[in-house]
Amino acid sequence: MTVKFWESKTGLYEITYTEGTNTPIVGEILNIVGVAADTCIVQAWTITSGSWSNDNAAGKIWVYGCSATFITNLANAADLENAGDSKICNCTSAVALVTGNWQVAGNWGEGEAVSVPVANDIVIFDGRSVIDVTDGYSQGETGGVSLDLLHMRSLYSGNIGTSTIDDQLHINPDKVIFEGTGTMYLECSAANATTAEVDIDLVILNGTGDVHLSSNTNTVDYACAFTEIVVNKIGSLYITDHTIITTLRIKPQSNNPSYATVDIGHGCQRLKATAAAMIIYMENGTLTCDSPILLMEQRAGTVYFGDDGSVLTGMDVANLILYGGTFYFRPDDAGAYIVAKIYGGNLNLTSSINSDRSLVLGNGAGLDVIVYPSGVLDLRRGGSPITIAASSQLINLGGTVYTDNNTELGLTNNPLW
Repeated sequence: MTVKFWESKTGLYEITYTEGTNTPIVGEILNIVGVAADTCIVQAWTITSGSWSNDNAAGKIWVYGCSATFITNLANAADLENAGDSKICNCTSAVALVTGNWQVAGNWGEGEAVSVPVANDIVIFDGRSVIDVTDGYSQGETGGVSLDLLHMRSLYSGNIGTSTIDDQLHINPDKVIFEGTGTMYLECSAANATTAEVDIDLVILNGTGDVHLSSNTNTVDYACAFTEIVVNKIGSLYITDHTIITTLRIKPQSNNPSYATVDIGHGCQRLKATAAAMIIYMENGTLTCDSPILLMEQRAGTVYFGDDGSVLTGMDVANLILYGGTFYFRPDDAGAYIVAKIYGGNLNLTSSINSDRSLVLGNGAGLDVIVYPSGVLDLRRGGSPITIAASSQLINLGGTVYTDNNTELGLTNNPLW
């Protein structure tokens, strides 16, 4: 295991060299032999063959701070020298701009023997460079590397990846900690789309930037999953369609709802055996969810379950335990059901969004909707259909249930039950 820091520079160029004679020095100014104005600054280098002591070192060298004439004039067979006119090496390629490329070793440190991250490494973005990661992160490039830790610290203000297809960072670290202020696009990914299963065990979000999470594959045969996501503080968390999430914990710092805004796309449920929807524990914040839920415990905040314009099936909430806040049940799925225990807060079916969809309370014997004394159930949908599932009950134990006028509703009302 090696700790690697992101140290990309603005205007970082890669050069292939041979005939290495004198070891470079980090920060040293080099120039093309005989042309003092054609200068660059040394960042890092590798040796793939030979040695400096034998005057035959060969490999790659990375430089920055290049003069315009250096970039224009450097060509094959040009020699580089230092300020003392000692030859450093011979260049066998023109310069290539590599700033922001994950797969370029020169972006991962200074001096000799730098390398790109590999399995079990710890990777840290700590602000020593705030350059965006803009290349080298596709599945075919990273190989879905399994890091021990990927950590974006608070001083890193750069961005990683984009929303363009295959432009997300394709890896599967054991743990991800995001404390940054930029935007990160992270896709849980193996080396290829036909690996049986990989997962990211834990994602902790504690920054002010935005994070976009996705699964590279989610089928009955292959799965790329996020086992647990913890939202403590974030600009916004976007979970892309068909991403596998086992457990999501929304627990904003200081119980501040503005620290936790989460948007979950559709189809975010595991398909590979054992197939399952997600579990969500929510202390506060705002959640918009367009995927089925296996278990939801909500203590405060606002949940919008279901979005407009995305006709879906299976948009069920198998078990809602509501202690506070408001849960808007408004799926774009005719016949979607909800099972709920409403200890406090408001289970609200009144939204104008998808108001034409028939909704179902309960899902069979023992799978009921129960309203406790501090709970509120609002069923005022302007006549849009709500039914109680066969063998299920709507039980009021002293709470408040609102219905439209002239509504027939099967209701068990026994505050002593």
